[in-house]
Amino acid sequence: MDETACKICNNKTEKLFQGKILNKHIVQYYQCTHCQFIQTEKPYWLAEAYSSAIGEQDIGLLRRNNKLVPQVVEIFQRSRINSDSKFLDYGGGMGVFVRLMRDEGYDFYLYDKYCENKFAQHFQIEDLQNQYFEAITAFEVFEHLEQPKEDIKTMLQHSDMLIFSTELQPNIQFKSINDWWYFAPLGGQHIALYSKQSLEELAQQFGVYFYTNGTHIHVFSKKEIPHPFQQKKSIKNIFVRIGQKLIRIFEDKPIKRKSLISSDEEQILKKLQ
Repeated sequence: MDETACKICNNKTEKLFQGKILNKHIVQYYQCTHCQFIQTEKPYWLAEAYSSAIGEQDIGLLRRNNKLVPQVVEIFQRSRINSDSKFLDYGGGMGVFVRLMRDEGYDFYLYDKYCENKFAQHFQIEDLQNQYFEAITAFEVFEHLEQPKEDIKTMLQHSDMLIFSTELQPNIQFKSINDWWYFAPLGGQHIALYSKQSLEELAQQFGVYFYTNGTHIHVFSKKEIPHPFQQKKSIKNIFVRIGQKLIRIFEDKPIKRKSLISSDEEQILKKLQ
């Protein structure tokens, strides 16, 4: 088997550049000639890279999770999913996002094989008998996957919808590892970098609908859903002559769910007694 073949479409890749990973390893990067997916040579340095699952330089983790919560809630509402069902955050790290979503009233659970769960203990996938979910989220995960198709296949075996984030490649000709911040060489964990074409290729292979906001948040869905990122026509533009007060009557209001904090505390106390 050709180890340099594209991990997405199995087509030929070409050498892109070499870059220094973890300030010590000189690594070859390849780009697919068909779908533009970028991958590294076989990542022999991952054990070292994951000696700390959360990189020291990732100081934006909390801010990122706080921004994701309203975005995911909006996707849920636009997609008309069953909000009373269970959800899974795949590669959920310390459990920050799971805890925040539970605080918003969504029954979220966590799976992560690298990072210790600090904030969502007792709400892990192992705590469930039925492990099929209304939706799975996977934020800042795809770029870490050594075998993307295998992991995505696993996720789609547990849900009809996968909401994920990964930065799409900018429209430039890469000549160096310094040309794009998302290569993140200091951490050494970003080994798979996606183009829009490569995600479209994955969607076709798995027979799912593909939706994207065009930059970093994307959806794979087994069912056709209302476009989760398409901007709605502004009610204000349509009824501008009616006046601001009347407009506010027609504007969509986010559905506020009851937080699970109290019920979670009771559940945890019963387990600890």
